[in-house]
This record gives sequence, structure tokens and C-alpha cells, in this order.
Amino acid sequence: MLRIGAWLIATTVLAAGAAEAADFTFTVPVNARNLLPEVTRVGVTCKVYRGQNTVAEADSRVTPQNGTVQQTLTVEINVPAGQDKTTVDRYTCFFYVGTAGSVAMPRSCQYDWCRAKSGTVTSDLQTGSISN
Repeated sequence: MLRIGAWLIATTVLAAGAAEAADFTFTVPVNARNLLPEVTRVGVTCKVYRGQNTVAEADSRVTPQNGTVQQTLTVEINVPAGQDKTTVDRYTCFFYVGTAGSVAMPRSCQYDWCRAKSGTVTSDLQTGSISN
């Protein structure tokens, strides 16, 4: 039985200004409900790119409470030493759900525990350009 309700991610990217702050900070509102009990984590992974090459990535995850996650996750990415963060030109953030042994994006999942209920509108992938 498919019981995953709806989720939505909308991504805000901030280029850091302070010396101690992350190079890129993504704030991602997550609304996931009616998750099956097998789902023990919900998260967002973000990656930054230079052209087609991944420069760096990070994620943020939480444990659902009563089958629900309704909160904003923050993903902070630092570009590796020796690489120029001003040459990063795009990002991708994706939503995932996971069990004790697996993780999957709902749009491509083949198992009941991670598929969205029929008719659910989902937004589990966000991409965009970064202007430096």
C-alpha cells in the first residue's frame, strides 16, 4: 500500500559573506507526511558544480516523527581547499527518504516504502544557476 503523502522542496541558495560561514548555504523547506513506518530518515542532498563536474556536496537529514517531517533543512557546502568557489556555476538539491538499509528519491523508487501515493504532486529535485 502506498502511503507517502506529499512533499515539497523549494531551495534558496545563499553565497556566504562571512569568513566563518559555509561557501554555500541552501535552505530547503520539506513537507513529507503519511510516511510508512519503514522510513527512518528524510533528507536533502545538495551539490555544487563547475560545468559538468561536481565540486562539493553535503546533506542534512532528520528522523520523521509520527510519519511526518515539516521543517526547513539547512545544507551547508564548503568548496575544497585550493578550488575557487567563485567558479561554481550551478547547484542541484534533491529530496530523499530512507530506511535502515536504503535511500531513494521518490521519483525513481521501485519500492512501496518510498513511492508517492498515486496522484500526489511532488517536487523532489531542484536545480539552478549560481551567480558569483
